Amino acid sequence: MSKTSLIDLFADIFIYRNARLAIDHSYDPGIAHEEIWLMHENLKINSILLQSSDPSDKVVLYFHGNSDNLERWSKEAVFLTQYGMDVLVVDYPGYGKSEGKANEANLYATGEAVLHWLRSQDYDQYFIYGRSLGSSVALHTASRSKPEAIILETTFYDMKNLIQATVPAIGKLYTSPSFENHKYVSSIESPIYIFQGTKDRVTPIEEAQKLEKLLSAKDAFFIIEGANHRNVQSFDSFKKELRQIFGN
Repeated sequence: MSKTSLIDLFADIFIYRNARLAIDHSYDPGIAHEEIWLMHENLKINSILLQSSDPSDKVVLYFHGNSDNLERWSKEAVFLTQYGMDVLVVDYPGYGKSEGKANEANLYATGEAVLHWLRSQDYDQYFIYGRSLGSSVALHTASRSKPEAIILETTFYDMKNLIQATVPAIGKLYTSPSFENHKYVSSIESPIYIFQGTKDRVTPIEEAQKLEKLLSAKDAFFIIEGANHRNVQSFDSFKKELRQIFGN
């Protein structure tokens, strides 16, 4: 097997851990919601709008991690509605019901589809939230728009550095997908807030701290002591800072 084939296989198995859903699958995130189909060129992208308990003029654009689909992530993102905002959660191409293939270009295209949808809405303010691999989509999307703020949970500098740090045997050969998060930080006008756990072994804090060096005075880097890759949201320090970011 060629080097390129091995890298492609690695990406399909370890980076895009997507799970498909039947087109007639019915979501139940536990709160009021609306299933919405987004379009970008030839891509048909599935999303769910989680609705705040009270009508809101604010929305969070939520880009999830590399595994599963909206069945999981619509539930995980519900916590954001408690801050008085609607939340649009989107599945990337090849995930859930979304059409197409999961690759770097199509993940970025998902962000373009979300921005196109946003322009047709009446929200006064919007925030962009990226978790893990979704932080790459969040940064790319934010570099083409001007949200109130960008929140990144468990992020990283770029994929090559991340793979070298976590899977050294593959890292020596790794070339793509690149997901070069560092390229977008300086071009983003909005505040960037990064939350990183000290016990994260998937996206180690050292990889996120490489991004921290690129932040400006408007940005902030929050270390969540004791948090791993999946439980940052459960910490009071995270909740406190998020309330301030959202103005609650």
